[in-house]
Amino acid sequence: MKLEEIVGYLPFKLMAYDERQEQKTDIIVGMFHNSLDFENWSPLDLGKLENYKIVLHPLSDLKKPCLEGGKIPIVELAKIESRDRNWVLGKIGFVEWYCSYGKFTFNITIFQGRILSVNHCLNMKHVQCNNIVEIFQKLYEWHFDIYGLIERGEAIDINTLT
Repeated sequence: MKLEEIVGYLPFKLMAYDERQEQKTDIIVGMFHNSLDFENWSPLDLGKLENYKIVLHPLSDLKKPCLEGGKIPIVELAKIESRDRNWVLGKIGFVEWYCSYGKFTFNITIFQGRILSVNHCLNMKHVQCNNIVEIFQKLYEWHFDIYGLIERGEAIDINTLT
């Protein structure tokens, strides 16, 4: 795991899982060399990176009601791109999740646990999203694994914790 793969999550109370104690730990606030810095620990108590995994949602959770109030993440992301539509969830194959409203669709294409593209389509014409930064900020805020860290064994699927 690299700093650039976790830095986007840090403002949003990212949790770590201690593999030695088999439990969630404190909130991660930074990374120093090969150690994690936790919110309520002293600077001398850095956690060795190899003992921890960050806790994230797999991208497959985008279609599940896993947000506060039972909201579905991909529907909420579609609302960021076009706020005035009543979105319907759908699926194409195994890798593309979309929401649609008439002839307008919002797509997230996933391959091998990573996001390949985020776009919208109007009358069969694909266009890059206007609000891509806000969309990725939400993915960080909701702790979605956008780098394939779960598949690499560097993060733990939140759904596997009790």
